[in-house]
Amino acid sequence: MPNYMNQEGDFRVLIDEYGVKERESGAICISTRAKVLDRWIPADGDQDGYWESWAEHDVVVYGDFYIILSNAKGNKLNDKQIESLVAYCGWNGALPSIHDGSWKPTPCRASVKGDEYNGETRYKMSWLSDYNSTPGGMSNLDDTAIKRIEARHASAMRAIAGNVKRNTPPVDGPPAAPSAPPQASTADVNAELAAEAESNSKTVAPDIPF
Repeated sequence: MPNYMNQEGDFRVLIDEYGVKERESGAICISTRAKVLDRWIPADGDQDGYWESWAEHDVVVYGDFYIILSNAKGNKLNDKQIESLVAYCGWNGALPSIHDGSWKPTPCRASVKGDEYNGETRYKMSWLSDYNSTPGGMSNLDDTAIKRIEARHASAMRAIAGNVKRNTPPVDGPPAAPSAPPQASTADVNAELAAEAESNSKTVAPDIPF
């Protein structure tokens, strides 16, 4: 008997059961169950974040991924959800491969969120990501999104960068340090000290009141 997920977080998982469901709203989802492989332990102080193995705990987590929206939303394809299943779980985008069980899911990373239902909190997968991605990074884009944006805007961005480089004068380096003031010779220093000593020897000491 497996243990059911009881917390939010980021996990590496492998989908081991799946099926297609149609809701009364007209929405279509791929309903999944996944075995939890690892749990992400966030960075704490000087300790970097790391993956902690959970394979021995026999934990499973469920998730419903809506690939077609409800009638109220026009029964449109949910492109982002489809893309994530294809890019990160090895789905071919064809419903028959789910219906006949020929889909062989690949491991991925899943964000797990708590969901309130009838007064009970259920923890379910809410989003899928690349297996090798790191939670909590400054970037909120995955490899697929980067490639999509790059394909559309790369030439224009490189043209801007090229113009900046052409119109910016080259930098030869930091400005030279100011030259040091001329140093007096040793003979001059000795002569000055001797004159000062002779002058001090001729100075009358002040009256001492005792």
